[in-house]
Amino acid sequence: MDTTVKYVKMCEKAEEIQKRKPRMFTVTMNNLQRYSIFESMKMNHFGKGICCDGYSGNWWCISRKYDGRTVWEVKEDGFIWLPRQDQLQEIRLKDSAKDFHYILGEFADWHEENFVNIFSKQKLTSMEQLWLAFVMEKEYKKIWNREEWINE
Repeated sequence: MDTTVKYVKMCEKAEEIQKRKPRMFTVTMNNLQRYSIFESMKMNHFGKGICCDGYSGNWWCISRKYDGRTVWEVKEDGFIWLPRQDQLQEIRLKDSAKDFHYILGEFADWHEENFVNIFSKQKLTSMEQLWLAFVMEKEYKKIWNREEWINE
């Protein structure tokens, strides 16, 4: 699972993807502390604000300060959903009404057509980054310019 600062930034900037994130909510207790309550309540923490829900397998990034600097910005609820590769594939499957073999072929064609752009311009380095770029282009007509998603 990609938990790099780069993938967190790509996910944060993918507003269309963040709108599809799994259900969660926050509560404030004693007007002091804010807790996040997930569907399963079992969270495994991996440092630098990365955590994984042990039951559902959903990955999240929580805003924190490390070594006196903020590593990344976060959305208003304080969490950025980091979709796994299979979750990105599921988004494409649901939205395209095609079967998995068709989507896999579509991904392979997209990868071949965009090979130079993917590796030299966008510098995508993980399967999650590749599938996120693929879904954003096919679903929302947006490409990653290493800072944000822009209309193609």
